[in-house]
Parts: sequence; structure tokens; C-alpha cells
Amino acid sequence: MSVRLAGEELRARKIMRDAVLGWEGELKEGCVYYRKMTQLFGCFVGDYTNMRRSELSGMLGYSKLFDGDIAGAKELFEKSLSILPSYKIGFELELLK
Repeated sequence: MSVRLAGEELRARKIMRDAVLGWEGELKEGCVYYRKMTQLFGCFVGDYTNMRRSELSGMLGYSKLFDGDIAGAKELFEKSLSILPSYKIGFELELLK
């Protein structure tokens, strides 16, 4: 959003597009990178794969807000909360009501 506000719409869209493709790819692959990390951090955070899925759904929700798709953002924020009810996205969801 800061790049967009600085007047660089095309650059902002490219940054967001690249991020979304990465997040969607990670979801499609099942958060493989984070499964490797689970061995190290599992005792501290529990099911890290679900935590990451929740986080990725939230970030994809922000990408929908970037595009002005409020309904799409709400859907992804709700998905994020359904995966991990303690995830921080609840505040954003409340703001969209």
C-alpha cells in the first residue's frame, strides 16, 4: 500500500502479484517449508502447518483488500479464523462488518 500511495501503482501491483503467487504456491504445496521447521518449533507452537495456513489465508485476505474486494477479504479472514481461532485476524474481520 505504501508503494501505491507513493504513486507507483504498477510497481505496487507487481509486488502484490508476486506475493500472492508465492502464498498460493505455498498453500498448494501444503506449507512444506514449515513442516520442516515443525521439528524445531513444534514444542513451542503446536501445529505449525495449520498456523501457517491460517497466516497465509489472512495475507491473501489483505491482498483482496488491496484490490478493493471486501467480500473476498472477509471470506479469507473467516477461513483464517476457522483454521486457527487464536490467529490475530479477528480484529480486521470486525472492522469489515
